[in-house]
Order: sequence, then structure tokens, then C-alpha cells
Amino acid sequence: MVLEVIIATASVSKPGVSRTEIGEIPSGGPAEWSLCLVDGVIAWQFLVDDQDASAGVAQHPLVADRARRPWLVVSECPGPFGIERFAVPRLMSQCEWPDEAAMDEWHESAWAGTAAAIPTAETPFDARAAEPRRRGRPSNTPPVLGRALAVTVECDLRGRAPSTMADNLKPQRQLQPLKDVARSAVRAELDRRRRDEETPHRTTRRDRQKCRTTLWQYGGLPWAAFPSGGLPARWWEAQEFAAALARWEWHASLLAYRHKWEQRTPVLSPAEQVVYVFLRLDGQSLRPETLALARSALEADARASDAFDVVQWVARLESAARPGCVDPHQLMFDFPELPQAWSKARGDGETQRQGAF
Repeated sequence: MVLEVIIATASVSKPGVSRTEIGEIPSGGPAEWSLCLVDGVIAWQFLVDDQDASAGVAQHPLVADRARRPWLVVSECPGPFGIERFAVPRLMSQCEWPDEAAMDEWHESAWAGTAAAIPTAETPFDARAAEPRRRGRPSNTPPVLGRALAVTVECDLRGRAPSTMADNLKPQRQLQPLKDVARSAVRAELDRRRRDEETPHRTTRRDRQKCRTTLWQYGGLPWAAFPSGGLPARWWEAQEFAAALARWEWHASLLAYRHKWEQRTPVLSPAEQVVYVFLRLDGQSLRPETLALARSALEADARASDAFDVVQWVARLESAARPGCVDPHQLMFDFPELPQAWSKARGDGETQRQGAF
């Protein structure tokens, strides 16, 4: 398996720096790592090529025409230049199967249009919302989960001490001098102050522990690289993290292949939608009324197209409806409605005959 080969390449090349298929993991820790915009999220620079980062699109080293890498958005807040979505790599449980046959079936379901698209930039809120609803889970509520995420990201990825996060949770009360407190109420006042001091620290520890488990459950790295999401000291130098990044790249390559066949109807033009349906007929015939609408959409598109000839026009439609596998001559042979629509719209019968044959 390619996965085994990729993971085998993850090794420590020198003290403080781990090498994976995507390059070296910088030393110094995530608080010092550079960030860049890629796939519509902000992520660590070393995860993508410089060229990819400048273009805002990630390119997988093993797949030239790839889909987006899978990310887990762990921080989302407004900024002066728009919404800032900070994301970490996400391992996709959907990309794990017991054997090759299961993987082939996974891809075939995408081709057949029976598989739901796999999101590649989810947040824990999205993932929680997709789970079956249960009662008695207050940690599901956005305010609680949002607070826990903020604590965990700040402490685990940005190097802030948990005590400083706890200070932000302390109630802002005007303390009355003890000399002004009635003698009978001094003990109660001291107990209240102690609780005010200890409760934020307990809350911070609890939130961090629970959120680490949540991020581990949803495949967010680095937490998913270690049992139950517990991070060791200097986790970025651990072999487990390097191996997990290699696994993440493998998942990205599988999703890149699958996304070529997943249903794209929401973004297809009417003519591209016609070709999309044609490609999935599998020997079935369309009703005359349906064919009439299909011809109308094709003719309108042909009239507006700047394609030089029918071959270029059909190739563009097929490329949109079936990315990565374009054979316009075969498509025109299988579906003569395409060259007929071009000929009717453009009056270019000679070009149609040359393109079709």
C-alpha cells in the first residue's frame, strides 16, 4: 500500500526536526510556526508548498490535480480583513477500509452519485451537529464547546499557560476589605474568595481535557496522533505526529481521486448538467420531454460558447461534468445530441462531422 510507503518515510532526520513526505516539521513548536492561507483556511506554512500557498490552493505531491486537503477549523473569528479560520490537519475516518475492495466500493459510490460529499473544512461545531442528538450533553452547546476550544488552542498550539487562561474566567468582583466584613461572615467570605480563585483553574483544566478528547475523536492533529488526545511535551518532535501527517497526506490523495467523481450538480451550468446526466444513464433512455429540455440547454450553451469547434465545446462540458477523464469524440459518438445541438446552434455541420468522426 502507498500508505505504508509514505509512513515508512517519516523519520527523524536531525535533532528537533522530523521529516515526512511533505517535508520537515519545523523545530520550535507551533507557537513559532509561520501561517499561510490555503484552501480557504489559515494553516501552518510547512504543510504546503510556497507556490501553493501563494495561490491559495494546495497541491498534493502525488496527485497533480487534487481536491482540497482535509482540515479541522479550530478557531473562527472576525478580523479586519474578514473571517479568520485557523485550521489543523484532519485525519478522515471515511478514508479507512478493511481491504482494497472496500476502497473501490467507496470510490464507485461517488461515481454513481449515491455517496454524500465529504466535507474537507469542518469545524467541531459542524461535526457535533452531524451527530445523533442526545440529551444530557451540555458540552455540545456552542458556548461551552467554544470556550473549551479557545482554551485548548491557546494552551496547546500558541503556548499560553493554563493559569493565564484561568485568570480570564475569574469573576470581576469588587472585594470588600475584610475589616469591613462582619466577624460572623468572615469565614464565608474567605470561602467564597477561595472558590472564586480555584473554580476558573478547575474549569480550564476540565475544558482542556474534554476538548482534547473531542479533537482526537474528530481526527484533528496533533491530538489525533496520541491516545485520547493527550499531548506529550514537544509533541511536534514525536514520531507519532510525523506518521500521522503522512497518513493525512494519504487521505488527501484518496479524497482528491474521489472528488473527481462526486456529484457536482450544484455548480454545473445547465449544459454541463445535461452531460452529467448523459454520463450516468447507464443504458437507460430519457423521456421525450426530458430530451427536449436537454437539447434546448445544449443549443443555448453552444450559441453563447467561444469554443473554436464542436470538439473543444464538448471537451469543456465533459471536463466540468467528469473531471479528469475527457474523451469528446467518444462522448459525441455515444450521445449524438451533442454534435446535433452544436450544428443547429452554429450551423457548422462540416465541423460537426469532422469532430464526430
